[in-house]
Amino acid sequence: MVKYRRRVFGGRAAVRLRELTEANAVEKGWEIIALEVMPDHVHLFVEHEPKASVSYVANRFEGFTSRVLRDDFPHLQSQMPALW
Repeated sequence: MVKYRRRVFGGRAAVRLRELTEANAVEKGWEIIALEVMPDHVHLFVEHEPKASVSYVANRFEGFTSRVLRDDFPHLQSQMPALW
């Protein structure tokens, strides 16, 4: 869920978030079962190795996507000190 439920995922940002999430999953060897990007939150179901906790997996996705999205879309950086 986006911090303060701000509606930041529309248009190009939503497409870019989907691309980043899918690429990150492939890199880690995780399988995305379902991914839905909404304007103010994301639904993500991932199959991952049992030794990785849910919080670890969520943090990997959140950290990576936040860094790249805020670089790609500078208005996000000025609007929000933190994306997630």
